[in-house]
Amino acid sequence: MKLTEIVMITGGAGQDARLLIESLSNRNIHFICTSLNPIITKTLYKNVSAHITHIPLDITDTVLFCNIIQQFKPTKIFNLAGKSSVSGSFADSSSYMEVNGHAVERVLNELHRANLLYRTRFYQASSSEIFDPFEKNARNEQSKKAPASPYGKSKLYSFEVCREFREKYGYYICSGIMFNHESEYRGEDFLFGKVTRSFAKIKCGRASNFTVGNLSAERDWGYARDYVSAMDKIISSDHADDYVVATGECHSVREMIEIAYGVCDFSSPISDFVIESDDLKRENDYRTLFGNPTKIESELGWAPEHTFEEMVSRIQRAVLLEQSS
Repeated sequence: MKLTEIVMITGGAGQDARLLIESLSNRNIHFICTSLNPIITKTLYKNVSAHITHIPLDITDTVLFCNIIQQFKPTKIFNLAGKSSVSGSFADSSSYMEVNGHAVERVLNELHRANLLYRTRFYQASSSEIFDPFEKNARNEQSKKAPASPYGKSKLYSFEVCREFREKYGYYICSGIMFNHESEYRGEDFLFGKVTRSFAKIKCGRASNFTVGNLSAERDWGYARDYVSAMDKIISSDHADDYVVATGECHSVREMIEIAYGVCDFSSPISDFVIESDDLKRENDYRTLFGNPTKIESELGWAPEHTFEEMVSRIQRAVLLEQSS
């Protein structure tokens, strides 16, 4: 098979990188997949039918980043690397700003100096955490930016840097402002992964219960497989721009847990397995943070293909199958 395009994806160990490569694997693409530990990352892709070169890269290593670009000359770069724990960012704010913010700025500056951006499209993974948490309406691209966490501040920094480079130099640099999106690859350090994997462990007899925070907390949750399709549309558009990627709907943690519980077909009541703890409740769990995807729907024709219930059910079934094998 003749490979017709070279695409670089950073953050190779994350769910988005894995799903993006899966979704594009039928396009004769040579993927340059970078991560902190490519030996581990390579095992994650062992069942993915695609041509992938795994390369070690710390996103803060600007020189190595540019050397990889000079060597492989990708037509597209998806920068999905970064620190991603909102709660964890409060204890390590400087590291989050360095990795998620300043490193992106240095990379773009170096690529600009080396004249490497004129032939390469650059996608930056942004986050709904850049928005004002007190706003009541659905967030769109013009909504107030006032992040409440170091993570959100670091993501806003890189978002603004990308926009400045696009407007000042005319480069194809775009950002996807992604609301919560989940998949069967989500780890237990995220609430969604904790719920689905805990239920699977209980079903297999390896656990008896698990603890969560506020069951009434609501989020705009989408399926990551739908969201990587949005990434592809954003970077493939005729002109570079920034887009909110969301479902436009809010669902509670309780709803998510009840759907996952139903898939597992337990004989005991849900209260036997799920413990709500005040210790795990966040100060900002009162927020109703949801997005308005009108712009990406109207301009790029993207819309989620899966409902909330379909997403939760599909992921829980996949995790059950994984845990039982």
